[in-house]
Amino acid sequence: MRPYISKRGTKYRARAVITDTDGQDRWITLVSGCDSAEDAEEQGWAALSKIKKGVWIDPRDGETTLERWANTWLPAQELQLSSYQQYVYLLSNFVLPEYGDRALTSLTYADHEIAAWEQRIRSAYSASTATQARGLLKRMLEDAASQKLIERNPAERRGRRGSVEERRLQDKNTRKAEDEKWTNPLGALLLAERLSLLSGRDDEFILAITKAYTAMRMGELIGLERDRITATTIDVRWQLYELNDSSTIRKNPKDGSLRTIDVPPHVVRLLYHQIRKLGPYDPVHAPLCPCIKHDGDAEFRQKYGHPRGAHVFRGTTSVRSRLGAAGVRLADVAGAAGVSTGTVSNVLNRPEKVSETVRHTVEAALEDFGLARETADSGGYARHTIAATGSAPGCSPRRPPGGIRRRNHPRRARCRSCPTD
Repeated sequence: MRPYISKRGTKYRARAVITDTDGQDRWITLVSGCDSAEDAEEQGWAALSKIKKGVWIDPRDGETTLERWANTWLPAQELQLSSYQQYVYLLSNFVLPEYGDRALTSLTYADHEIAAWEQRIRSAYSASTATQARGLLKRMLEDAASQKLIERNPAERRGRRGSVEERRLQDKNTRKAEDEKWTNPLGALLLAERLSLLSGRDDEFILAITKAYTAMRMGELIGLERDRITATTIDVRWQLYELNDSSTIRKNPKDGSLRTIDVPPHVVRLLYHQIRKLGPYDPVHAPLCPCIKHDGDAEFRQKYGHPRGAHVFRGTTSVRSRLGAAGVRLADVAGAAGVSTGTVSNVLNRPEKVSETVRHTVEAALEDFGLARETADSGGYARHTIAATGSAPGCSPRRPPGGIRRRNHPRRARCRSCPTD
């Protein structure tokens, strides 16, 4: 097998005859667009060498754009519904706007370009968003490389650089920070008391104490059902997760971490006190909670629905409900401001991470919804809330610091259709 050189217009190309797996011979173009016959022959022999090694990529396959590959790749993934929505969000907002119209082969050696793209995301959004966006691109290109659509994966992270001593010290400090306890029993009590005072809700106190002594995830706590509590244990079987369309679905805990947790007696007493406040509940005849949408999809409701009134910690009301107005979602503010929900969350909770221009844009969108930030000091503790513009003195929403509940995040998901305290 050797390359055959031919001239097309002012350029040269190299072709060869290969035998398919079914035994049929066919012509393939090894390289095209060369300035001279010698250059075409040299690149042709290089392509034949790659064919023998099994690493050659047909240029016609390599011209597949990343957007086209994404539309082929994503439906083939076996993902949880929440993970699928996260992938769609990352693709729509970060990956495809940057690389969607690029051919896969044009990304073969785009290592530094991808690293700079990640840094741009990191400067405007949270570090986790940047890491997730690059991780998704890495998985897509990894599968493309396995199908020989691209020669290598440029999104793969290379080995860390720097002195060995610096890396060892950094790893040691990281492990030390991970091993440190976040608080002690007194600290948990004070934190739970502060949460209860700020929100005006007794169940926030019990929720914080339960989290401190069980290390349950917030989605698992919010999804905790009455019949999963015994005199000594909590059976973790479900969590609540809020989707982009405001549906609150019931699903298994993250990473399938079903488990039974031993609970101290004083925490059990608090939980039973909370259950007694909720009133009677019939788990057999309780209807599905209407907070889940997809009314016409019976299979979806059966798989992800949860019984109404089953949860120990009931949902909170929206940010403006005490004033009799419609609730405002974080996604609504993000859409009006033309930014992501993470950026709105940063403006509300970590404004120092957001540029002044973006912060003013988000604050203007908040004002359009009739919301404005107010800051109050109580005993030296800075408390930030989002209050409705024009509210009466002393009237503020029953919300924890930060004001608007972050959407698309299991740690803040609550069933708003269940009765409130």
